[in-house]
Amino acid sequence: MRAWLVLISSVLISGACAAQEALPVLTARAPKYPPIALAEGAAEDVEVNVSVNGEGEVFDARASSGVNRFLRQESERAAKKWAFGKSDAAKRQFTLHFEYVVLYPPQDTGPDIEFSLPFKITIRQHQPETSGPSPQK
Repeated sequence: MRAWLVLISSVLISGACAAQEALPVLTARAPKYPPIALAEGAAEDVEVNVSVNGEGEVFDARASSGVNRFLRQESERAAKKWAFGKSDAAKRQFTLHFEYVVLYPPQDTGPDIEFSLPFKITIRQHQPETSGPSPQK
């Protein structure tokens, strides 16, 4: 029997400084699993450092971990669309954590996205039938 792996894109926000409280999340965008990364069976954790202005807008998002460039780029793209509550501080920094895992066996179905705000987004995605070989265990 094939083992099922869960595709989870969980997003947790931690303050850059322990003394800072996380701002409320007003808008959270789930990343899309890039088709080329999914076809390759790429699965990894990606951390994105975001800078937020006093209005709660993300003005900078840079991946600080992760090897696959497609997962890094998509994580940055999604992070830039987040919006937070207003703050008295001119700039706040947070780290978003995205975990990408591929579901097996292959099926040609779309993603199942579950928002569990304020800090978590779950995306379940099967690798398409037409993609390349399954990754090694």
